Amino acid sequence: WLKHFGSHWHLSTPSSSNMGASISCCAEGQAKAAEFVNEAKEKGLVEASKEAATEAGEAIKEKAEQLTADAQSGKLAEDIKEAATSAAETAKETVTTVVEDAKSGKLQEDLTKAAADAGAALTDVTAAAAAAMGPTVTLVFEQAGKTTEVKFTKRTLGFEYGAQKAGGCCAAAPTGKFVVTKVTDPELKNVKVGMLIKKINDEEVPATMELGEFKEKLTVAVKTLPEA
Repeated sequence: WLKHFGSHWHLSTPSSSNMGASISCCAEGQAKAAEFVNEAKEKGLVEASKEAATEAGEAIKEKAEQLTADAQSGKLAEDIKEAATSAAETAKETVTTVVEDAKSGKLQEDLTKAAADAGAALTDVTAAAAAAMGPTVTLVFEQAGKTTEVKFTKRTLGFEYGAQKAGGCCAAAPTGKFVVTKVTDPELKNVKVGMLIKKINDEEVPATMELGEFKEKLTVAVKTLPEA
């Protein structure tokens, strides 16, 4: 800012500490302008402008000389170095804290606890969803190398099954392989005749299982379902 004191102009820099005083800047600026106009009338516009420019230039030169002196004396470099050192120390403290937590096991404990909390929350949500859905029986079918998982919610499954012979035909003889022989529910779109029943819920159907044992396991599983 250019300030005029008597017959001299000085350059000053505003700071946050004098922001309150800047509120009267407009009034003060108007007064300075009026004073400059009076000098222009007395000395002429050219002469008044020349004096103002000269004094402003001297003030700028003085500030530049001060900065140069600080740079030459090392003060400016010291200020910059101090700021950089302070920032580096802050970063070092942060890294040290993380490393110490990792060494002491605290970081691992925090991560383990967070994972456990997340797992518990997921289990609660899964259990609530399962309870809301009610009991189900899941059967896994296989045909032409492709598996299909179907969930049943009623006791009437909607299909008939039987033991499969080595040649592929159905028979009453136990073979360890049980296939769909007839689909009785037209809405059961994912189950096809000839599909092999591979799992009852999460339990694999072993190759040594007899037809009677298979029927018993499937009946027990289906009994948990409500009536159709």
